[in-house]
Amino acid sequence: MRRWTSLINASGQRRQWQEALSLFADRAGVSLRPNEITFNATLAACGRGLAWREAVALLADLRAERLQPDAKSYGAVALSLRQGSPGAADLALGLIEEMQKERLCPDLIVCSAVATACERSQVWEKALQVLATLSQLGIQPDVVAFGTAISAAARGAQWAHALQLMDAMRDRGLERNVVVVGAGVSACERGHRWSVALLLLAEMRGRLLDPDSSSVNAALSACSKASAWWKALQLFDEMAAWRVHPDAISFNTAVLACSHGRQWRQVLTMLEEMELRRLQPDATSQGLGLAECEQRSLHARELDLLQRVGRDVPGLRELPQFEILAAPGKTITSTHLSANCQQVAQVGKETSL
Repeated sequence: MRRWTSLINASGQRRQWQEALSLFADRAGVSLRPNEITFNATLAACGRGLAWREAVALLADLRAERLQPDAKSYGAVALSLRQGSPGAADLALGLIEEMQKERLCPDLIVCSAVATACERSQVWEKALQVLATLSQLGIQPDVVAFGTAISAAARGAQWAHALQLMDAMRDRGLERNVVVVGAGVSACERGHRWSVALLLLAEMRGRLLDPDSSSVNAALSACSKASAWWKALQLFDEMAAWRVHPDAISFNTAVLACSHGRQWRQVLTMLEEMELRRLQPDATSQGLGLAECEQRSLHARELDLLQRVGRDVPGLRELPQFEILAAPGKTITSTHLSANCQQVAQVGKETSL
């Protein structure tokens, strides 16, 4: 029995949950039926491998054997659900209810895993519900639990809830790390609160924390959506000082912000810089660049940019629409260009099959 359980444990440690299940199912030569320890070892393997269907089935098998699941059993099932999937949030919340019915106290690990399942299933209300459950149980939420709840609020564009949770962390003496503040920035971006997003970035810098590209890109997007193009450009220029390298998302967002501000020279400069850095503009950026050239009769630059578009999007030159796009006097719009690019991508996909 010990060797059998040890083999299952070893498979789980290697994240080989299929192997662990196979060992559990193949009980030839094992005279004793599986006990709680063996079940928990197999459940742990499924938890690490995010195999939630198998974990839920195993929990039912454990009960069918008239064995009593403990906190480890429920914790493993909760961990298996943390990737999020249809119905995962309700299943995860049901685990907390089952534990309470069996007079088992859900611990911080279980509740954090359940909150993660809710966050990744994009049900922010239920993630906040788990945080409230922790307080009701007298358990102090840690940075991870708060960070998960803030990320859930960000996914739901609930910027006010995200900021309230960040304030609650400060009141409890918990340090707001890069991940937490970055989630707050994302919440502000989705809630169109660009000034607050910039304040959060300033907080990072004030605490000598280096923001990552996703946080800066979210703040850039917040400025762009609010047509605060001058702030977007200022932030873009500061990225180098923060040791954050602008990626394609950064450039494309900055191009859109410049277009909102009618800064056509900046639009074309950004596109040229992307070419030098070998970064791929998206269809919107390419369309905006072409439109700016068309409106200002910059025919040489328009032709150059159009040639780049034809080069960057395989198959575009072969489409009849490409000749239409290049025709004199034709205004190029991002919507028009994007539709053609999408058509080419679909044709290329079908050709490769």
